[in-house]
Amino acid sequence: TEAELRLWRSFPYGDTVEYLSGDSDLDDPARAAEWDDSRTIRSSVIAALALGACKPIPGRTAGVRIIGARIVGQIELRHGQIDVPLTMRRCRIEDTLRFDEAVTKSIDLTGSHTGRIMAEGAHVRGSLKLDEVHVNGGDDFALHLDELTVDTDLSARKLRCTGPLCLIGAQIGAVLD
Repeated sequence: TEAELRLWRSFPYGDTVEYLSGDSDLDDPARAAEWDDSRTIRSSVIAALALGACKPIPGRTAGVRIIGARIVGQIELRHGQIDVPLTMRRCRIEDTLRFDEAVTKSIDLTGSHTGRIMAEGAHVRGSLKLDEVHVNGGDDFALHLDELTVDTDLSARKLRCTGPLCLIGAQIGAVLD
């Protein structure tokens, strides 16, 4: 899709791709059902980029950097080596994010609405930002972060979860906020 092509082209340069309409009410991820297809990205595209399908431009810091997109499908990164930062701010992530036992750079989901976040045994080499995130776990875990290691900060101000949250054995290197 055009939305995916924009992300693919921006990734090697580390540029942020905004899919916002300019209407702050409509851009609320809670209203993602009203967003048109120009804002939709398949999870498989994000996973492919995160796992190295596209090489960075020399001298630039590649990264998945998205604002205001609807992401469809489960983001499957279990056991992966993710050498780029993942930023999905103010997005609607309609399914589960799977980071179990992955090693990743920083992850920023600020202001997003997501399905479950599963990161048991994951290692974040940087920060994990969950500020103002709404996680819908239904009857299952909303956040399953057992044995998670975050090298720097875990920020979860105004985090809202539907379903249990589990951080047994998690290690935060600097600040838990």
